[in-house]
Amino acid sequence: MFGIASDVAIWKLCYEINNLLSLNLQAIALPESFDDPTHLTNLPSLFLDTQIPTTLRPVAYYEDMDTVPLQEFMVFAPTKSKLPAEAKAFSFFFVVRSALISANFVPDLLQKLNAIEFIRSVVDLSDLKNLKNSLL
Repeated sequence: MFGIASDVAIWKLCYEINNLLSLNLQAIALPESFDDPTHLTNLPSLFLDTQIPTTLRPVAYYEDMDTVPLQEFMVFAPTKSKLPAEAKAFSFFFVVRSALISANFVPDLLQKLNAIEFIRSVVDLSDLKNLKNSLL
């Protein structure tokens, strides 16, 4: 999981990430409530089998599950007022799920993302378990 600090719209961020990483991040319509995911259809991959309070519902959500075999990519804009203190500096979160991650994957990805002109900072948040638990 990566935190991204930027003031651009999420569609523009995802457009640049798509071009940079040859992905196909697409906007996914989110349900009004995540309180009972058993009754939801077409639930975004990040929230499958997860009970998420409606107050933590992301403002916007993009995902790509198909472009790279065995990898899933998600970008979302959280509800800022409900974020834990250590996450408030980030406008977006970029989540990568992968069955195969090389030793250079994270440093290479950080370097590529930080090269995007309108991104102020990208930080690897993978080791912050309390943050991951409160966001995912």
